[in-house]
Amino acid sequence: MDKTKNKRFFCISAIAAIAILAIAFAIAAAGGGVVDQNAEGVTVAASAVTTSSINYQGRLTDSAGEPLSGTYTMTFRLYEVTSGGARRWLRIRIR
Repeated sequence: MDKTKNKRFFCISAIAAIAILAIAFAIAAAGGGVVDQNAEGVTVAASAVTTSSINYQGRLTDSAGEPLSGTYTMTFRLYEVTSGGARRWLRIRIR
């Protein structure tokens, strides 16, 4: 009877270990749970999906807070660092 219990325990343990490994590999393949550090050393979650666009929304107002009307050229730039770094991205929109 002891041999049967030992075999059953071994089989259940092996199946559980295989299942845990399969789940870990699936999570790693999907990019889930991956973290990185930005330039300031802050830990950030990495995304498995990236896009080449940035969504933005806002209101264009004058210095008194009044909405502006008409067409304006808006330039968006992203740099590697706060000042003096290389530009990594540029987008010009006329709206």
